[in-house]
Parts: sequence; structure tokens; C-alpha cells
Amino acid sequence: MTTKYKLLHNCTSSAQGKLKAKAVGLLMKQNHKERREETEPLGEDMIQPADEAQLCPTTGSLAQALRCAERAGNGSASQEYEKIGRLMLGIVSQALLEDSPCGETVLSASRAILWGQEHRGLCQQGQPGDWNPRNWLARFCISVEQAVAHKFPRLPPQRVGSSLEELGLGEYLGKVRGTVQGELRRLSPGLEAQLLGHVVESFHRFLFSQLDQVLKRTLTADETLLLLHWVACGYLSKEFMGHPDIWGYSSKAIDLLVVTDWLQRAEKKLLTAVKEVVSERLGRILQNEEVYWNPCAPGDEEDFIKLHVDVIQVLQGPILQASKISQVLRLRVQEVCYQELLDFVENYVESEKKRLKVQEKSGSHDGMFPFRTFSTSRELSDYVQTISGDLSADSVIAVQSLRSIEVQALELLLREPVSKVKASLKKYFKKGDNHFVDVMGEVRMHFTCLPKTQQEAHRIVIDTAYHHIASLYLKHLLLSNRGKLEWRWTDVGRTVTADAEYLHSFFSQQNHNVTQRTQTLLKVEEVLKTSDVNALKITITELQLESQKQLRDLLCWKGGLSRSQLREVMEVRQGCHPNFDSSENKPRPWYRCCW
Repeated sequence: MTTKYKLLHNCTSSAQGKLKAKAVGLLMKQNHKERREETEPLGEDMIQPADEAQLCPTTGSLAQALRCAERAGNGSASQEYEKIGRLMLGIVSQALLEDSPCGETVLSASRAILWGQEHRGLCQQGQPGDWNPRNWLARFCISVEQAVAHKFPRLPPQRVGSSLEELGLGEYLGKVRGTVQGELRRLSPGLEAQLLGHVVESFHRFLFSQLDQVLKRTLTADETLLLLHWVACGYLSKEFMGHPDIWGYSSKAIDLLVVTDWLQRAEKKLLTAVKEVVSERLGRILQNEEVYWNPCAPGDEEDFIKLHVDVIQVLQGPILQASKISQVLRLRVQEVCYQELLDFVENYVESEKKRLKVQEKSGSHDGMFPFRTFSTSRELSDYVQTISGDLSADSVIAVQSLRSIEVQALELLLREPVSKVKASLKKYFKKGDNHFVDVMGEVRMHFTCLPKTQQEAHRIVIDTAYHHIASLYLKHLLLSNRGKLEWRWTDVGRTVTADAEYLHSFFSQQNHNVTQRTQTLLKVEEVLKTSDVNALKITITELQLESQKQLRDLLCWKGGLSRSQLREVMEVRQGCHPNFDSSENKPRPWYRCCW
């Protein structure tokens, strides 16, 4: 407490005590009397000026006493101004510094301070800084600023290398809210609304000066988000400055430009912090991937999804936190995260291409790594498109680069099983043995080790293998000698149907959501048994073939058709499927046909 406050607090002499009691009593009547006194004659013929200065303070209103003292011309007015001003400001200043509730005495003193502003006639000769009533409000504002600085919670110290969060930023903000709201609610019964407005304004300015100091410190993205949420969502809420007990005067005294300016500075700091932390964390993820590059063990599904899950968590964290504050802020944070994601994708694609080439050259038959690359690339592609917003041009480039390693990884993953099946089918249609079934058992082992955590990625892999192996079966069937097959199998059509059913059952066991890929094989038996050209036309329109060449090969392999009949059947097919490939161009690559 300053010397001024101590003097006011210890003012216990009998003369001062009488003056205090008298002034408070007179102030209770002043609002009613002062208007009358401004219009009534002062009775100059009945009372002499020297007598008025002594009479009015004890029997009249405060306003009349001061007016009479002014007319005395002996300096009494200045003395009375100072005595009463010190007394009133002492009462209010003590109330500002204490924690006890405010009562009628403080309310009367606050009215006296405002009285000095209303009665300008008494203040025309006053000078700035003296005790003229016109200056009482300015002195009150100084007392408020001193009290606010005295009661406001101190910022926690920040050690080198530590964060505010470790030192209790949330706790500090809670103390600030409790102190400011508590003081305003405590003072509201004892201060007039205008004076309360000055208190609100002082707390408001001091609070944001402290928050400016916080912004100058080293803050993490989480700490900056905490500050932004506290100001943007909490400061004007019913739990703080919007409380029903204080909102009536705080709404008029709060300078919203101070709030918006601070929010802009905080947003700028947040975006910088988000960029730094996201870049650092994504870089660490990529670095760990390079240092600990080992195929994940079968059944280790957590490790299988770790990379893309970690990436998405790093990016979604600040985006979700920003969305709790403002959708505009969310979009700005999302844009920063998106740019960092593009950089990550570029580095990731380059790194994965090198690893896939290393595995390809090594001749490794392990499918876990390429499957993990395939699945991760798909998840990142989906997330790039989700987070891109209006930045579609950049997202297309990123997605295309991810698709390229998807294709590369899938081709490497299926190379071994497809090669085994291809070699087996050549022997199968030449010798008719059961080697094909044995090879499919090996294929089963290849796919069994693949985790099903990412169901869509797993489905695409199995479906692609299913599509390609079914196509290989049809291709080698049409390259075989039908006559020899009939001699070996007796009923070629029935054998092909049985194999088609086996293939569908085999791949459905690997994944229940695969597409039926053996429709054409199931129709081979019907094609072989149909001798009527018109009936054959109907059957052919239902076949799912890749090209006109494949249709011609099937009809020629069937046999029994003249050139004109062959041409007639193919024309019907072309008419029913106008977009059917009539050229002998290569069909779409097998590893891209299933997604």
C-alpha cells in the first residue's frame, strides 16, 4: 500500500472523523438538494460571505458548502476541495485494494467523485493535478490502475528450455479469470456504473498487456491454442466478462479492437508454431522409417498401420483444436498442415521408390513390405484429398505420385504368386495334372500372412490377384489344344467350370468382398455346347471379355464356325457393346484394373 493510502487509512483524528461522518451524511442528500440550490438565491442580503463558509458545511449540502466557500474569497474552497476529495478517494481506494464487500459508504464516495464532473461551474478555475472536483475522476482512475496492477496475478517465470504449460499456463489463466471477475462482482454494489466502466477498462488493458508478454515468450502450438481458445471463446463468455452481474457495464467498457488485434498476433504466432512442430514431427516419422526399415512381422498390425496413422494424428491434432475456436482459424491451420503434408509426401514417395527397387533387385519374396507401402500410400492419398480443400492442383500431383508407388508396390507384391501360377497353368493345360491346385496352395500361404487391418487395401490386393489369375487361366486355355484336352479330361467344359468355381471359392476365402472374376470361365461350358449360331450370339453378349481379339480366339478355339458365322457373331457382340475394343491394342495393365 502506498504512503497516500496509508495516510488515508490512518486518518483517525477527531476532526477528520467528524468531517468523514458529516460528508457521508451530506452526500446522501446531495442529489436532491443540488438542483434546488442551483436555482435558489443564496441570500446575500441575509448572510455574509464569511459566515456562509462556516455555516453551510454543518447545516447545508456539500454543494452549497463548496459554493459558499468559493464566494468567501479566502482560499477556503481549495481547502475544502482537498479535504473532501482526499476523503472520498481514500474511501474508494481502500475499497479497491481490500477484498471485503462494498457498501453504502463506498457508493456515496463514488457519487461524490462523479459529482465533481457534473458541476462544472465549481471547476472552471481548477488546474490539472490539483484537488479541484473536476480532477477527482482522474485521480480515481490512477488509483484504479494501481489497484489493478497490485491485484492482478503475476506471470509464472519461464526457465530456459521450459514451456509455460509446464509452469501452469492453464492455472495462471484460471487465476486471472477468477481475480478479474471476482473483483468486478465485488465492486459492483459500491461503485456507480461509470466508475465501474473505468475499472473494467483498466483490467481489460492490463490483461491484454500481460497476454502480449505471454506471446513474446517461447510457446508451443498447444500453448498458443490454449491462449487463443481462452480469449476467443472464454473472455466474453458468461463464465467471464459476460457474466450477468457485470455484463451491463463491461460490454460498454471493453475495447473489442484490443481483443481483435491480439487475436491476429496470436494467430500469426500459432501458424508459425504449427508449421514448425508439424514439420519437425513429420520429419521425425520419415527419419524413423529410414532408420528402422524392416518388414513388419506377420500379425503386427499396429506396426503395419503406424506410419499413416502417425502422420494423420500429427496433422489432425492442431486442425481439430483450431476448429474448437473458429472455422476460419481451422481452415488456416489446415492450409499450413496441408503444405507440410505435400512436402512429406514428396520425400516419402522418393524414399519408398528406392526401397521397392532394392527389394526387387534382392529377389526377396516377402510381401509384407510392398503391401505396407501399398496400404500406406492409399491412406495418404485419401487424406491428401480430404485435407486439400480448394488446393486441388497440388493435391492431384501428390495423389499421382502416391498412385505411382501404389502400382509399383502392388506389382512387386503379386509378382511371385502370379509367376508361379503362370508357370503352373502352362503345365496344367499340357499335362492335365494337379500341379495347378498345389501351386494355389502356395499362393494361399503368400496371402495369408497379409494383415487385414486395412480392409480395402487387402480387398484390392486379393481382387487384383483374382482378376489376373482368372485372366491367365482363360489365356492359357485358349492357347491349348482343345482336342488333346478332350482326350485327357473327357468333358473340357465341365472341367473349366469346376476350375472357375474353385478359383472363386479360393479367393473368396481370402477376402469375402472380392468381385466375381470368373463369369467368362463359367460361360465356356455353355459356349462349347452351343451349336446354334443364334443361341451362340445371345451367349456371347453376356461374356466379359477384354477385346475383340479375345472373343475371336474363344470362337476359333471352340471350332465348328465358318468365317461368315464367326464374323456374324462378332458383329452382334460389337452392336451390343459399341465401346468394346475392336482393335488389338493391349488391355489395361492387370495391376490397375481393380481400383
